[in-house]
Amino acid sequence: MDLPDGSPSFQDYMGSRNNRFTTPEAAAKNHILPEFVTAAAVYCVLNTNWYFSHTVCISAFIRSGQPFYL
Repeated sequence: MDLPDGSPSFQDYMGSRNNRFTTPEAAAKNHILPEFVTAAAVYCVLNTNWYFSHTVCISAFIRSGQPFYL
């Protein structure tokens, strides 16, 4: 099923070299989260601008009143 703009609604990455479950070695590099952390509670910041520092990220959580764990 396509999205309203005509782009595909999903992508099959099974053949991708970046698929992290193709080998046991690649799957072992996955990050195991503690039991109290749900997948919805994880926020990953990747490929940000150089001025988006650790302090900027933490202050955004503080201003919004959201809990965060380091």
